[in-house]
Amino acid sequence: MPFRSEFDDLYRQAIEPAVERCFGKGACVRGDTKRTAQVVSDRILEAMIRSDIVIGLITDNNPNVMYEIGVAHSLRKPTLLLRSKEASPAPFDLLPHERIEYELPPAPGPEHFKAIQERIEEYLVALRENPNYESSSALSRLLGQKYHPYVDDFRGRRGWLRGYNEVLDLETTAATVWEINPDSHWLADDEAFLGQIQSSVKDLSRKYYYLVPNEPRAVGGMQRTLRRIASTLGASDRKRLDACLKYVAAAPTFFELMPFSVVIYNATGSPKEAILLEPMAAQIGEDGFDQQAAKARGDGREPETPPHRWEETTFDVKINDHDIIVSLIETFRKQWNLGIDNEYKRANPRERQWLRDTWYIE
Repeated sequence: MPFRSEFDDLYRQAIEPAVERCFGKGACVRGDTKRTAQVVSDRILEAMIRSDIVIGLITDNNPNVMYEIGVAHSLRKPTLLLRSKEASPAPFDLLPHERIEYELPPAPGPEHFKAIQERIEEYLVALRENPNYESSSALSRLLGQKYHPYVDDFRGRRGWLRGYNEVLDLETTAATVWEINPDSHWLADDEAFLGQIQSSVKDLSRKYYYLVPNEPRAVGGMQRTLRRIASTLGASDRKRLDACLKYVAAAPTFFELMPFSVVIYNATGSPKEAILLEPMAAQIGEDGFDQQAAKARGDGREPETPPHRWEETTFDVKINDHDIIVSLIETFRKQWNLGIDNEYKRANPRERQWLRDTWYIE
């Protein structure tokens, strides 16, 4: 949109609240709102690349806005156009595109902006509930199903962001969970994922393999996690805990190039999936949404209104490259079995047989 005061009220009282009601606080970004030394036009284009949706105000047919809408269409972003009914006619090429034509009197009041907000929300809710929505631009229609990695990896068929509840659901269906975890301090405090492990112990439906550095903080975190889980189990279930979850303490040098956790689901089965755990979070598991989601899931009840995935502030990242997943699996297998071999050497004969049968990865 043009950065002029006459449009500020439209942005602040209609566009921004509509977006935030649908996608959460802070979800709406305008190119001039982030004060940095970067060129404004570069910030706008970068924001559009990273966005799920683009809204363009074409009331005065501003040439800069038209250029930016062209970029959004090139990226095949769902794009909503806003235009005053009193404005000059829209250019011919934009006539087929989805747009809202609004009316504002000379001295508009809150009720006028509220009406525009509600119309924007109708469009956004429909889009939010259908993540595979096809944007109605000429380029999206002409390109059809052709895959464009830089565009499509953000959203759509190969979307790579995974929200907290999505990963929780993924773990529910997995037979094995392999995790390379440089810092296990958060495990014992995550109620939702602890609940997954507890249920796995009771029915032996899933096995957890944690590869952690041989350092006091990481090993202590795993031991605290095991004590926390054991304290919630009955005597018979506690006996099965050792067959459901195990950690191996590997040389700290192995983790020098692993600053955040990597989880591999169904490594020895199918479908295989690998994710990076919140690589852009300051501390794994400490954003507000994770705490909210964990609280909602912790007592076995769904929240009355589950938060939408766009309300999260940090995400896990799916690894889409098959060769990288295979490499991670082989690396994990090698380090894990090396740790099991070291335990084997120190164990008594009965423990040796149990280690081989239960935890050695073939």
